[in-house]
Amino acid sequence: MTSYAHKGNYYFNLKLIIQYAMTLVTQMFTCGSIRCHSIRK
Repeated sequence: MTSYAHKGNYYFNLKLIIQYAMTLVTQMFTCGSIRCHSIRK
């Protein structure tokens, strides 16, 4: 029971980390292409 709960918690944390990484990557892409360039100009 505890190992199953630990496994579910691990996958839940992994999903959160992946979502966080994806948001960071998309922010970097949008910043590099649109926002930061418009701010620098």
